[in-house]
Amino acid sequence: MSIELPLNSRNTHITLKNVLHCPDLHTTLLSVAKIDDAGYACRFSDGECRIYDNRDKLLGIAPRINGLYQLVNKIDMAYSSSTPLLLLYNAHIRLGHVNYVYIKHLLKDPDVQGFKLDPSKMEEIQCKTCLKAKLSHQPITHSRSSPLATNFGNLVHMDLWGPAKTCTVNHNYYMLSLLDDATYWLEEILLKSKDQAYHAYQQHQAALKTMEGTIIKTLHLDCGGKFLGTEFTNYLKELGTRHKLTTHDTPQHNGQVERTHRTLFDGVHAVLNGSGLPQWLWGYALEYMVYVWNRTPKKAIGMKTPFEMRYKSKPNLSNIHRLAHLSTMPNGRTTNLYLVDDQVFGLVWNRNLMDTTSTPPTHALSLWNATSSSLRANFPDLKGSLK
Repeated sequence: MSIELPLNSRNTHITLKNVLHCPDLHTTLLSVAKIDDAGYACRFSDGECRIYDNRDKLLGIAPRINGLYQLVNKIDMAYSSSTPLLLLYNAHIRLGHVNYVYIKHLLKDPDVQGFKLDPSKMEEIQCKTCLKAKLSHQPITHSRSSPLATNFGNLVHMDLWGPAKTCTVNHNYYMLSLLDDATYWLEEILLKSKDQAYHAYQQHQAALKTMEGTIIKTLHLDCGGKFLGTEFTNYLKELGTRHKLTTHDTPQHNGQVERTHRTLFDGVHAVLNGSGLPQWLWGYALEYMVYVWNRTPKKAIGMKTPFEMRYKSKPNLSNIHRLAHLSTMPNGRTTNLYLVDDQVFGLVWNRNLMDTTSTPPTHALSLWNATSSSLRANFPDLKGSLK
């Protein structure tokens, strides 16, 4: 071990052998016996320890401070006499809550100035501030770790999206998403406000029970207050539906339905931009995209369609058209947007107007008047030839 001996304005280095290495010891203690073994001599007088070489040349002086002879220069002596010793915990706070290990390593260097540690108060107190500020969670994997549910209705992922910046033609700002885990069948229910979510779910469950005899067994949703009320919880208990919640402030645990929002609204933006329709018709575009979602393949279910997984038959795509259609208007013009008596018209796909009982199913269209910004469910003078 190399030791630096201070003497006035110069320092001398000596080497001691066969010493003990104690990295956690705050202060390096020098053994007089090891100094003697190295061929040096120590002389004690007048509160100082003077170290000489074998030629009786003075190499360094160690003054006695607090009962110990310490190898410090004059600057250190002046500093140590005026600087109070800090608790390790206080140094941890002063240094911005740095790890205790780094503080010890930094301040055991005698050349570091500013403050010193009290060797008798080196307890590593648990810092409550660090526990709150530095708390983290395990990284959430992007791939699914659990298998899919086996039957329709066994597990449904639900989430409430909104509010939208622009309301729909029916003044809706929110959307209740329900995604079946086994079939990836998707339902999107438009709402005017959050408090309609409970009633919308009741209607959805009632329709499933009446039409198919299905009661949702497990409902997976986040910890939003809208789904934690006593009324909603009691309703699920009466049905025998398990209420499965995600970890607080971790919507990624309900990632299946969260990801559908991105996919759906990417499509909504595309079809609105491609058709030239205004943003307030996004509700119709959303219904259009949900209809398409349930009839196109999904990787999670082996490249099958949700329609096929739910109804065990291939979907009929004959009634899917562009959101804004080409059609022959009363004046004989055929275009995407129509000019009739100085008014611009366009046809909008509307799933709610589709008659699925007829053969083939009737086309579901609403007429949009771009001049007056109004929407009509039918247009008696319109004779459409869809392309």
